[in-house]
Amino acid sequence: WVHGIPFQDRENDVTRMYAGSDDAPRIIKKYSITYVIVERWDQESLPVNRAFFDRFPVFARIGNYTVYQIR
Repeated sequence: WVHGIPFQDRENDVTRMYAGSDDAPRIIKKYSITYVIVERWDQESLPVNRAFFDRFPVFARIGNYTVYQIR
């Protein structure tokens, strides 16, 4: 389904960023991320370190979603 595109590195980066790992700021800079969407209820498929994202301003809250402005 990915037609040979090597997705594993990016998938690992996304997981580490949402987990708020030590290299999350580097990952944010690497991909020039400006907004991050966090779903309130879906913690099983992608665990989120809310304390990490609470450092950033909330751009919007829509239903079960919070949009953080990273830059």
